[in-house]
Amino acid sequence: MKNLDKYLTLLNEEVDGLLLTSRYSRHYGAEFDIAEGVAVVTKKGCRYFTDNRYTEAAENGIKGFQVLDVAKGGGVGHLRKLDAGDGAA
Repeated sequence: MKNLDKYLTLLNEEVDGLLLTSRYSRHYGAEFDIAEGVAVVTKKGCRYFTDNRYTEAAENGIKGFQVLDVAKGGGVGHLRKLDAGDGAA
């Protein structure tokens, strides 16, 4: 079982998603170490938010997460789409 799968097993009727803010929890879930970013794990999908300094490395190294550049879409815009149920973010 991959680490991301372990995080997904924590989701249930009471827990809709996980917000991974520490470098250690992001590294564990993504199995890839990037100094800056935030990850969101939900049943609808997993997103890794980072800035353009790390986007290329994240896209090449992270499996199981959609990588989103916070500068494109403003970061908050991505989260609003997630909250609205639009999985495309």
